[in-house]
Amino acid sequence: MNCFERCEKVIDNSVNKVFLICENEKTELFPFPYQPINITYDEGGYETIEKSGEEILKIRFTPVKEGNYTLEYTFDDGNKKTESFVVEKSENNGYIKVSDKDKNYFSFSSGKKFYPIGINLTYPTAFMQSNGNEFGRTKIKKYIGLKQYEAWFKKCSKNGVNLVRLWIGHEYFSPDTLNCYEYNLEKFSLLDEMINLAKKYNIYLKLTLEQFRYFKYDENDDSQTFHIFNKNLYLDGERCEDIQIWLRDEKWKNAYLSKINEFAKRYGGEVQIFAIELWNEMNCVGPYHLEWNKEMLPKVKAMFPLNMVINSLGSLDSDRNYEIYKNFCWDKSSFMQVHRYLDLGAKHEKCRDNLVEVIKDGADLMKEDGIPLLIAETGAVEKCHSGPFKYYSHDDDGIFFVDSVYTAVFTKCAGCGNIWHWDERYVESKNLYKYFKPLSDLICDTDFENENFKCFDFSNDDVHLLIMEGNKSTIGFIRNKSHSWKNVLRDLGDVKPIKRFETEIKSKSVKTYPIWENDSVKVKIENGKIKFEDLNFGIIFKAEK
Repeated sequence: MNCFERCEKVIDNSVNKVFLICENEKTELFPFPYQPINITYDEGGYETIEKSGEEILKIRFTPVKEGNYTLEYTFDDGNKKTESFVVEKSENNGYIKVSDKDKNYFSFSSGKKFYPIGINLTYPTAFMQSNGNEFGRTKIKKYIGLKQYEAWFKKCSKNGVNLVRLWIGHEYFSPDTLNCYEYNLEKFSLLDEMINLAKKYNIYLKLTLEQFRYFKYDENDDSQTFHIFNKNLYLDGERCEDIQIWLRDEKWKNAYLSKINEFAKRYGGEVQIFAIELWNEMNCVGPYHLEWNKEMLPKVKAMFPLNMVINSLGSLDSDRNYEIYKNFCWDKSSFMQVHRYLDLGAKHEKCRDNLVEVIKDGADLMKEDGIPLLIAETGAVEKCHSGPFKYYSHDDDGIFFVDSVYTAVFTKCAGCGNIWHWDERYVESKNLYKYFKPLSDLICDTDFENENFKCFDFSNDDVHLLIMEGNKSTIGFIRNKSHSWKNVLRDLGDVKPIKRFETEIKSKSVKTYPIWENDSVKVKIENGKIKFEDLNFGIIFKAEK
């Protein structure tokens, strides 16, 4: 066995305690029930998940250092049994954490850089089934499920994506039943398969454990929004009627922690997990979210001591939401996150402009030195998040994609912008995965932790130009402002090439990472300074001092 290798063992049902012992350290492991499953697909590709055999008892653990280990089992009758094994050095880089070298970024526990190139692949597409009549549909949902995720993972991995966010509270993944403390064990087994799939494609996972916002029991609403955000829960025959009761009553909080503990038994210490996220946009549940987070973030972190633990808030698009962000208990979170969209209904003027400005302004508002900041959700929406933006379907060039994903890197965020609308609404339908690759290549070539980057904005009326100047190199992102959604997609205007743009960026050599194949841009060094010629769309670059 090797360091950071996930170990799983089937144990006898009569075992009531298990300890993992290495040198003088003794760690209790908590057994959990495991239901084997069989996953099949019909002729149309729809997924069926069924039980396969009897429920069994398992333990999981991850050795974090070399040495001699012992598993100590205690049985119901008081007898004990031990099992010894040796853990050797591994090439596995271990857990992802805040970097020791530069706390604005992440690294593995081995010290190797981890720079998140992420996307929200939050839940699979639900397909309503035919009733056998022309155009007729039932209310029965089916999924392509894991096969759809593998298709997404394959395209993402090929282009450098290394982080994916999943909503584990979504009905496809959620182990919840109507009754607290009773779980659908097949759903945990499904998540096991997702983690295995992520390992296959070298993708790390952010697991969002909840996303519901209200309890409604008697409404007949078929909308996707209702099904995503509604919850039904009972405890000892009593149903939870209100989200504020759920947040404040000890018995409901205990039920929540019990469920999180079930996840911790199975996935605590799993190196493929980038972070555990308690909730999606927690402020949307009402006024008591801050007190709840102050209590729950430390408790969940205690269950996942080796994994990062975080939470998220709604879109940063108004002064009111800015105050919620600034007053949140980020000191109890492993890092900071921002959700920020182009939204013509937003109260913040910058959110109604260009996505370069949307992201840059959001980062400027929230960035604090010494703690990583992720733009964890971004993209473009109709007014007040009433739907995906109407110009997505016109955007063959990936204008929204590039501006929302790339900009964060050049504002000293800890990762690229993580776009929403990953599926048929935008990224998948327009096949935009290829635009991750140039950014991934630049990130691979850049030593973020040792450069001590400082941000500069050299934009003018014609271009956006964001750079980060470091100890040895400068990285930058330049965009022709006429290649914008307002000009190209809304007004059907032509892009106006920029014949020449000179900068004061000093460089001995420069490497470019072309974004668009048909861009004629040329990057040159003249008198020791970088200049651009024939800029149609945009480019990213790395200059050596």
